[in-house]
Amino acid sequence: MLRVEMHDSINALIIKVDGPFALETAEHLRALIALCRVPMRVLIDVTEIASIETTAEAVLFGLAKVGYRFIADAPHAMEICRRLHLPLARRASRTLARARGYQP
Repeated sequence: MLRVEMHDSINALIIKVDGPFALETAEHLRALIALCRVPMRVLIDVTEIASIETTAEAVLFGLAKVGYRFIADAPHAMEICRRLHLPLARRASRTLARARGYQP
């Protein structure tokens, strides 16, 4: 089952995606984002994505096209970002920790 956590900080909205990423769950994520008041900076943490379907990759690519950046603190997540040419956030771990109020 996919789990989505949203952390709103002063500088960014951070969305953590955890679990298998299929087309249905990717569309659900896109719908959740559409319901939010989206700040200028959105970071999507894909570190805990267990697997990703090819059809769901288009959703991540579309989010990258509108300016969202990605956090990938694991080799599997880095490979997804590299393969899809998803822009990585600088200092992702610090940004995520600051939003959560603790160190990961």
